[in-house]
Amino acid sequence: MSLLWRKQLLAVLSPDAVDYAFSPRPGRRKTLALQGRVASPDSGQAAARWRDAVVALAEVLGNTKARNADCNIVLSNHFVRSQILAWNDAFKNTRQFEALARARFRALHGAVADSWDVRLGQLQYGMPTIACAVDAALINELEALVTKTGNRLASVQPYFSTAFDRYRSPVKAAAWWFVCLEPGRLWLGRLANGVWSGISSRVIGKRPVDETLQALAQEMAAAVADRAGRSEPVHAAVTGLQRAEVQALKDAGLSVRELRIGDFLSVNNFVLGNRPAEVT
Repeated sequence: MSLLWRKQLLAVLSPDAVDYAFSPRPGRRKTLALQGRVASPDSGQAAARWRDAVVALAEVLGNTKARNADCNIVLSNHFVRSQILAWNDAFKNTRQFEALARARFRALHGAVADSWDVRLGQLQYGMPTIACAVDAALINELEALVTKTGNRLASVQPYFSTAFDRYRSPVKAAAWWFVCLEPGRLWLGRLANGVWSGISSRVIGKRPVDETLQALAQEMAAAVADRAGRSEPVHAAVTGLQRAEVQALKDAGLSVRELRIGDFLSVNNFVLGNRPAEVT
């Protein structure tokens, strides 16, 4: 059976809730009969908030009665670490790039990085890529839960990557900034001629607009030599903001798109978990 004709479950996991959309009728992928949100319980496990999201996902699978469905999971940036990995002509295969990424994550975060699942974005000759790391236990629990309920884990994707796909094609500027803002977390990066020149991720508090603009100013100042004084547009994908906060970002000159569950329906090629990322 073609995968296009399989039942589809999309779930966006964040520390506080799981948003989902479920198409239970094969052949009607774009018809979402069920969609909604399930709040995550607060277990108090600050070091592994993703466990609360997995509990909420189990409730989603039970509520929707999903069976024999392809499950596509989007992970909040709270659960994903990322870094830019430069191209290295001395490397002969993907495993060597992954080994370098693992070593750099360990240097930054210590021995805890040994328990992370590390994957790369699409490799292209001579070009840098983004390496991501997620707790391996999270991937394992997702696979176990989805399999136990009679479904198939089709993909596990970072939130910033999925959100970026909404902007990748329309933006024509040679150099621009991408902001991915969700409650409590800011991810931002700069692209020049289609190549990431810098990325960062940070926790933010109760002033998301002020903190986002401050972080942008800091990152732009650091990139001033590369910018050569040129003004570069900023595109932001946001969720969980108040209307006044969205307007404040627009007033500050950002092009803002508010993301909803329907915006995540297309699946990109940046895949974590046991299914390898595509390499060209």
